[in-house]
Amino acid sequence: MDQVTLEGTTVHKQRSEQIGQNYVINVGLPPRYNPDGDPYPVVYVTDGGPQFTSLQSVTPLMQMTGELTPFITVGISYDVEVSVRRQPIWCTSSAHLAPLALQSKRSCLSG
Repeated sequence: MDQVTLEGTTVHKQRSEQIGQNYVINVGLPPRYNPDGDPYPVVYVTDGGPQFTSLQSVTPLMQMTGELTPFITVGISYDVEVSVRRQPIWCTSSAHLAPLALQSKRSCLSG
């Protein structure tokens, strides 16, 4: 899938060597961002692919008009198909860590 960068955003790649996972980190800055000014709150968006894009398409205007306090948006997503990368999470050997996920993915337990 081709990536599109929205105005006021940057895209970063990050790898977790501990779990062998690649992530895409999207960062959206508020309008009139001032790195030398007061610190900004940060909103983290997990599954941040389409959700990040949706959020970044509406929040800048709302921040400029004063409807929202300016904040930095960080979208965290996978670099490949989500369902493929989540399988190790769903198939954890520690049932107490993800009981609902395991119940919905019982087929993982057989492999």
